[in-house]
This record gives sequence, C-alpha cells and structure tokens, in this order.
Amino acid sequence: TARLWDSAGREVAVLRGQYHLSQRQVADLCGTLLDAPLAASSVAGLCRDTATALEGPVAAVRATLPVAPVVNADETRWPHPQAGRTLFASAEYAFK
Repeated sequence: TARLWDSAGREVAVLRGQYHLSQRQVADLCGTLLDAPLAASSVAGLCRDTATALEGPVAAVRATLPVAPVVNADETRWPHPQAGRTLFASAEYAFK
C-alpha cells in the first residue's frame, strides 16, 4: 500500500484541489474504488507533499515568464462553496 501512495499523491491532490472533494470524501473514494484505505488526515499530508514537489517547477516557470518575449494568459473562474476563486494560467511559446 505504501508504494501505491507514493505514486497516488498527485491524484489525491487533484481530487482535493481540482474536484473540490473534502479530505473525508477523498479518503472514502480511495477506500471504495481503490480498495486502499486512507485516513482523512493522510490526504492533507499527501497534498502537502505534492505542493512541496511542485515548488521547483513553479519557481522555474516564475523565473522564465518575466523574460519571455510572448506570454499567453488565461483566467478561469473556479467555483468554490465559500468564495469565488479564479485560476490564472500563463504559457510561453518558444518559436525558432
């Protein structure tokens, strides 16, 4: 089971973040569909680990964008039960 969670952290983070499932809902889903019981408190840890793993790539993108000749940006409303959120995305295209 430990090996499963080593590779499943990102999926847990997607269920929690993108699909707005509660920690308990993610844990229940993992237990029901994957036959891999998971404590709700472990969901927070897996999300934290995923965020830590993404720090390097996010920093690299942030360093690249200010010097990019062209940056395309998009904003998308991200519904949230307590408050409206907006997801901002940007991309650089390299043409040669």
